[in-house]
Amino acid sequence: VLAEQYMTVAGWVNFPVYTFSGDQPYGNESECTVNPACRRAWPPVLTGGSPGLVGVSASGAGEFGVNDVTQVTWYGHPLYLFSNEKLTPASNGAPVPAGNGNGIKAFGGTFSLVVNP
Repeated sequence: VLAEQYMTVAGWVNFPVYTFSGDQPYGNESECTVNPACRRAWPPVLTGGSPGLVGVSASGAGEFGVNDVTQVTWYGHPLYLFSNEKLTPASNGAPVPAGNGNGIKAFGGTFSLVVNP
């Protein structure tokens, strides 16, 4: 699963990223990012430059400007985080995201985990 790394009180955690079926791939717009309620629940994955990648093909990553942000894309699909992502403890006690946003239907579409092809 493709992930975005964030520092938390428990240390670095790789949070899964999602696509939204309501977006048009390579459309240079993000339906969820322009909707305030959707943006709160599904914040866009943002970048201040070219997205940094580790362990995946750089050819899949891209970005586009929408409103006041630069959103990261994966093969043309805008990427999102899930604001209600649950963390469960791994066998070593480290927090691991559950990916519980996968399959949620909201805002006129479905959110799906991004799996590296």
